[in-house]
Amino acid sequence: MTKTMHDDTIMYQDKNVNIKTVYTIEYIDNKKDFERIDTHPAAWELYKTIKTESFQDAISKYITLYSRQYSNENELYHVYDVKMFENTLLNDETIREKCITNIFNFNGILNNHAGIIERNIQELNKTIETVSNELNTVYAFLDKYNGMKEYKKYKEELKNN
Repeated sequence: MTKTMHDDTIMYQDKNVNIKTVYTIEYIDNKKDFERIDTHPAAWELYKTIKTESFQDAISKYITLYSRQYSNENELYHVYDVKMFENTLLNDETIREKCITNIFNFNGILNNHAGIIERNIQELNKTIETVSNELNTVYAFLDKYNGMKEYKKYKEELKNN
């Protein structure tokens, strides 16, 4: 076994056998194409694709695209449909394909990401509170020493430049 160029992939290597796993993410981010899926003779041609051999990259991209399905339809990055496939290739021929359609297959990964996001939110809230307190102190100082008028004048100058 050898480690591939992707830190998250360990593969069996034999010079006579070429076996690898490729992850394909297919998605539609165009409303017109999405509405044509049921009537298009080759609907898969309407999908944009991303291919990677890195499971970590695949999951990251899939979760990002999956979450965009729940954004407002008018938003620039809205996604109407997304699918992920895991393909095992033997000598460049697909010998196994698995479709991953439900993000809840990744509960462990999602919980880990949710924990990281929660910690980041807590840190941001602390930073906001610290900066807000400091700003209130600066405003109190300016008010006490009659600097508020000059501060407002300075802000207007910045706005006009």
